[in-house]
Amino acid sequence: MSGRSVRRGSMLVSAAVAGVVALSGCSTDETAAPTSAPQVDEETTTITTTTTVEDDSESADTPNPDVDDNDTDGGSSAPIQEESFEEAVADLNSMEGGNGSGWTVTDNTNWDTTSELTFASAVQNEITHSTTSGAVLLFHKGEYVGTAGGPRTINSVEGDGKTVTVNFFDVNKMIEDGGAFAFKDQYNAPVTYSWDGVEVAQEGEIPKAEGN
Repeated sequence: MSGRSVRRGSMLVSAAVAGVVALSGCSTDETAAPTSAPQVDEETTTITTTTTVEDDSESADTPNPDVDDNDTDGGSSAPIQEESFEEAVADLNSMEGGNGSGWTVTDNTNWDTTSELTFASAVQNEITHSTTSGAVLLFHKGEYVGTAGGPRTINSVEGDGKTVTVNFFDVNKMIEDGGAFAFKDQYNAPVTYSWDGVEVAQEGEIPKAEGN
């Protein structure tokens, strides 16, 4: 009797274990099914991240036109030689002392946009003889600031970027000496011009016209 009871008990135990295993298998399958939900969340996050990156790239491109505009504005601030000379010639044409034929700026110049004071020589048009009045145009960092005494007969001019020295022809001194016009270069009245921080300063006296 006891032997049959053991077998019967063993069979019951085995059946119980098999039932537990079967239930465990069903529970595992049911639990694993919802794992697809996090994958949906991950895909949504990925799409959101991609959209954010595109927005950042668009905003990063927007400042470029402003940079180009600033560079263009900065480049236009420096004076241009041709425009400075045109302004100077227009001023000469409005002065007395010319012959009405206009003026031409010569190659005798040290004009630039960085020096305190530079010059350019100008001569009257349509005049071939040596008594032609000339003019010395003055520039501060490339900008026209006036002439050295207006239209006059000038023997020579030189400058170093800080000062401009003009040797005016002193006709009265030549007459006093009984000299000849062919030697006019010997009769100089030097006048030096410089920039004092506000305007052109003059050192020396411009000679008076003939008979004055």
